[in-house]
Amino acid sequence: MSHRPLCVGIDFGASKVRAVLVEKTSAGARVAAEEARVYPRAGAFVPLPIAEQEAQRGAIRLSEAEHGLGERWIESAVECVSALTASVPGAEWVVGLAAPGLKSDDGRGTCVVRNGPRIPDLLDRLLGALRERSPTAAPLPRLLGDGECSVWGEVVHVEGRLRDVSVGYYLGAGTGLAEGIWSEGEVRPCEPRAWQLVCEGEGEGESSFESLLGMDALRAEFGEFPDALFERGDPRAAAAFAAVARRTGRLLALRATAVTPAPSALVLGQRFGEWFLRDELAALFRAPLLSELEELAGPRVAPSVRGSALRSAPAVGCGWLALQEALAC
Repeated sequence: MSHRPLCVGIDFGASKVRAVLVEKTSAGARVAAEEARVYPRAGAFVPLPIAEQEAQRGAIRLSEAEHGLGERWIESAVECVSALTASVPGAEWVVGLAAPGLKSDDGRGTCVVRNGPRIPDLLDRLLGALRERSPTAAPLPRLLGDGECSVWGEVVHVEGRLRDVSVGYYLGAGTGLAEGIWSEGEVRPCEPRAWQLVCEGEGEGESSFESLLGMDALRAEFGEFPDALFERGDPRAAAAFAAVARRTGRLLALRATAVTPAPSALVLGQRFGEWFLRDELAALFRAPLLSELEELAGPRVAPSVRGSALRSAPAVGCGWLALQEALAC
C-alpha cells in the first residue's frame, strides 16, 4: 500500500463494542476519535456449556437467539466505524478486530466463547456490512485475541504501561479476563488460560480464576460490582474488594513466577487498572493485592505492578497491527 490509510481498531466486549481511530505519530499511537455502543439486550440467549461448544467446533450449530445476537454485535460495530469515518468520505481505511474466545481454524471467526455469541464467519460478515456503507474498506486481516491486542495497545500507545519494558505481563478485567505476555518484541499467550487455571481455596469446587474474577461473576457473588458497592457506601464493598485483591494477587504471583525471564512490569488494565489507580481504594484493593503478591512471590515482585488507565488498549492494539499489515503490502 503506497499511502497511509485511516486505521480503525474494534474491540468486541461482552456488553459493548468500542472502536477507535488510531493515529500513528513519531511518539507512538494515539486515539484520534472513539465510539462505543452497548449491545441491545440478549433476550433468551444463554451460551452453551464450554464442553458442548468444543464438541461443535467442526460443525457449529447456532440457535436463532445466538445468531441474532451475533447480528446485533456486528451492527453495533458497523455503527461505530461509520461514525468514525463519516468526516472523511472517500478515504481508504483498514480495520483491526479483537474478539474474545477461541478462534476458528481459518482465524476468521469465533467458535468457543464464554460470554457472548459464537460468530464463525465474523470477519466476512463484518466486512460485507462495512462495504455496504463504504466501498473503501480494505480486507480485514486475521481475527485477533483481546489479550494479544491489549498487550500491543499498552506497548505502542504513547501512554501505554509496557512501552519501556522488554518482558512484561498484562491482566485486564471486564466480563472475562484478558491476559498476555510481552517478551522481546512479541506477544505470548498465557498457558494454561485463566478459565482453565484453578484458584485454590476459592469458590465452590475447582473454580477457575476467570469464573471468580470476571465482572459478571463478581456481581453475581456480591450483588453488584465492587466499585458500585463502594460508591453507595455499602458495607459489602470491603468483603468484595478483599476477595478480588486476594484472587488477583494469587493470579499475578502464578504468572510472575512462571514467566522466564521474570517480567519487570505486571500491568493491570480495564476495571482492575482503574481500581488500582484510585487512591480512595488503596486500602481496600491496592494494598491487600500487593500484600498477597509479596507473600506468594517475594518482595521484589510487588513494586513491578502498574495500573493502566488505557481502557481502549485492545482497540488500539488491533488497529495498530492492522495498520502495520496494510503498510507492509
